[in-house]
Amino acid sequence: MKPLKLIIISYLLIAIIGCSSGERLTAEERMEQRHQAHIESIMEEDVSGITERRPEMIGGQETLYRFVTYPANARRNEIQGTVLLMVTVNEFGIPEDIKVERSVHRELDRSAVAAMEQMLFKPAVKNGERVPVQIPQPVIFRLALY
Repeated sequence: MKPLKLIIISYLLIAIIGCSSGERLTAEERMEQRHQAHIESIMEEDVSGITERRPEMIGGQETLYRFVTYPANARRNEIQGTVLLMVTVNEFGIPEDIKVERSVHRELDRSAVAAMEQMLFKPAVKNGERVPVQIPQPVIFRLALY
């Protein structure tokens, strides 16, 4: 089964199990689940026709979140959500041209961009050569995580 189908099926199962156990999801929670499924589908897009190897974040997502700061004002006002960045990783593995594709709040957007600017990647490879490539990168802001 293709990865996108697995993601969609797993979200449906989570929704069914959650509702069958007596839990009712709010409209906001359902929207967030759909949004997360959309982001994961973007992350799973096939770039094999473009590159032999996708760029890999050195240290993984854990390293990214070490650089993310939750702005005090956003924390105080309980602002949370997922900022979706579009990042060009150059042939040296350095993120460039970082753009906010989906905004949550300007303070969270700035924090996500600042964290991404600190990252390094193993660059994408095409025909044995390092190449620049644009990738989506979600940055999740949840009060419970920080």
